[in-house]
Amino acid sequence: MEKIENGLGPIWFPKWIRIILTKFSAIFFDEAAWNKHDIGYARKYPSRAICDRKFFQAMIRDASRTEIMWKIWFCLFLASFFWAMVRMWGWISYYEVLRKRKNENETV
Repeated sequence: MEKIENGLGPIWFPKWIRIILTKFSAIFFDEAAWNKHDIGYARKYPSRAICDRKFFQAMIRDASRTEIMWKIWFCLFLASFFWAMVRMWGWISYYEVLRKRKNENETV
């Protein structure tokens, strides 16, 4: 699989914060691959809304696979929180990729 990921968190977060968020989230989520989400953003396909929805759906599936009640509730909370964050602030990273591509094309 293509490797574009910046870990969990926007590209403009300091790397050490993204590392902490990614390691913490890996305790709760398996399938909810932020790498796939990042690839979608980088390719601009599918749309940003669909990338975000698929990311949310994967987190919900991960929550449903555990049998520990507190972990289910916490996963649902995290999934909702992460989804809200990518919906509110994901446009910055999504359009940053477009801006970089445009600048690269202009310099060539």
